[in-house]
Amino acid sequence: MAALAGGFKKILVITPASLKINWKREFSLYEDENNIEVAQGKSFVGDKMVTIINYDIIQNYYEAPYETYMEKNEDGILVEKTRLSRNKEYIEKCMSESKLFTTMFDCVIIDEAHKLGNKTSLRYKNIYDFLHRSGIQNVFLLTGTPFTNKLVNFYNVLRLIDASITQDYMTFMIRYCNAQQKKKRDGHKYWVMGEPQNLGELYEKVKNVYQKLSLSDIGVTVEKNIDTRYYELDGRQQREYDRLWDDYVIEKELDTNLSDAELCKHLVEATLVRKYLAEQMVPNTIETVKGILEDDEDEKVVVMCNFIDEMESIAEAFKGKAVVYNGDMSEKKKQSAVDSFQNDKKTRVFVGQINAAGVGITLTAGHYLVFNSINYSSTDLKQAEDRIFRITSDKDANIIYQSFTDDISMRVMDIVNTKSEMADELIKKKSM
Repeated sequence: MAALAGGFKKILVITPASLKINWKREFSLYEDENNIEVAQGKSFVGDKMVTIINYDIIQNYYEAPYETYMEKNEDGILVEKTRLSRNKEYIEKCMSESKLFTTMFDCVIIDEAHKLGNKTSLRYKNIYDFLHRSGIQNVFLLTGTPFTNKLVNFYNVLRLIDASITQDYMTFMIRYCNAQQKKKRDGHKYWVMGEPQNLGELYEKVKNVYQKLSLSDIGVTVEKNIDTRYYELDGRQQREYDRLWDDYVIEKELDTNLSDAELCKHLVEATLVRKYLAEQMVPNTIETVKGILEDDEDEKVVVMCNFIDEMESIAEAFKGKAVVYNGDMSEKKKQSAVDSFQNDKKTRVFVGQINAAGVGITLTAGHYLVFNSINYSSTDLKQAEDRIFRITSDKDANIIYQSFTDDISMRVMDIVNTKSEMADELIKKKSM
């Protein structure tokens, strides 16, 4: 609405592939559908008022003009590196061949902007270079989770719109990311990021570049209720868990006297252990979901998982009543799963993979979301919660987390909660 109210003649929307159709539908409510183009692969005309393109194919239409050069490394050996080109002729050639650059957009909307938190990624380099080289002044960054697990990612997102706080990288890293310089035995220095700090001060410096909205701002009065349920591993489960963890420690030759943070890091890497815990949680999830469905014959439930095996087990338990949504499915099958859950009374359970189903889609036909497993990213988890907590929600959203009470699982839950608390401190709702 802001883009249309601005009277812009050429609007570019950059979004995940799964949301391109959503954006077209929304714009079609206010603008002639013939004036909207959805870019596919390498097919892009650029003669419409609105162009919708996904992250994955940006490089087909714009490539930052990088060049290679040789430079000595710390050991004095010449190595090949890359940097933005300084050759004017080469830059002009790249720009003249770029469909995005030559289309002359005057407004850009970037959806799920937290996906641009990594400045070393190809998509970040291309989009950052495109925004700044084209001189576009009207840029909207949209995200439900601007603060991800690392504060440097928030810095990178702010950098896309030239927020003043990003003018001095090292000052930001030292002041807010607790960056400290270390020295190797050979004398070479390097930087290590610590835990975020001075978030209250940082909030004051960035509050002018964002606006936080809640559902209550547009008249929605439903609530989000969060419940965490803990389970003990039984004797058999505990023995198998210990065996898997011990095997991992031996395989990786780990020092068993690890800090909490190091243990959690290794647990994230130990996929076998994570899969085992997810599979052992399945019976608890099935019982929880059955209870919800039995209490209300019209109710539906969303279940979020990490791994395919746990998804299949849960879907099998509700065979004929469940749909599955994972990252390996085609966009058509994904949309079919969403439509079935939203519109078919017989489909009462939606089993989704957090990374695939946790963004963009609407699942408000259900008012309960149960996590069978979590992926240890507070950002991803909050995004997943909001699949049933949307503008169109007509009832309270009930979120159920589940965890075993082993030491490492509890530490991971603490880390997730800490990240969430830091996000709440930095991204606040300002009084209007």
